[in-house]
Amino acid sequence: MPNILIDMSIGLIGVKKMAESYGLVLCHDIKKTDSGYELNEQTRERTDTGINLLKERRVGKLIMSGGCEHLYGITIASLMKKYAIEMGVNSEDIIEEGLSRDTAGQLIFSKIGIIDAVGVKKIIIISHEYHLPRIKSEANFIFGNEYELSFLGVAGPDERNGGAELERKSLEAFIRTFKGIKCGDSEKILSRLLEQHNFYKAERKEFLERLEILKDS
Repeated sequence: MPNILIDMSIGLIGVKKMAESYGLVLCHDIKKTDSGYELNEQTRERTDTGINLLKERRVGKLIMSGGCEHLYGITIASLMKKYAIEMGVNSEDIIEEGLSRDTAGQLIFSKIGIIDAVGVKKIIIISHEYHLPRIKSEANFIFGNEYELSFLGVAGPDERNGGAELERKSLEAFIRTFKGIKCGDSEKILSRLLEQHNFYKAERKEFLERLEILKDS
């Protein structure tokens, strides 16, 4: 199992209270095999971390977050769920967020489509340690002050060349995209994502329709 780094600075509370929390597992990517697609190492490590939280009863359910169906013909979230079930997780304890194509989309669609729909206020967000500084900034802006966020980081290197610089540039792009919007304003944040973000704006209507389906699922 990978080494786990836990950040307790954003309201992480005792295990007895964590059952009313949800774990949000952010995907990395998947890889092609002879038999189809499977999770790449980083997505598997993050999913394993979420599975451990669930088995330890520190969260009530897991949100598997990752779309990219336009690239692979299958959502990354569905493969994360499939893997978790193979690891002994009950399918009813897993919720799929399969709309997103990047980190901002993962956080926004998970919040609006799942978390707000069920009224959960305590979230543990899971990714790799190198990714957490950007995730914290984006998540705190997207969720606002009404949520109790904590973060779990899987220890491991960023496999991309110039990873720290890419993370910095990604955060700067996020700040530019959502400039002028109050933190936690879901309606305006979603609207800005679908109007200005290159991954979503060409299919704005489709994303809105799929988001309504996710809310009702």
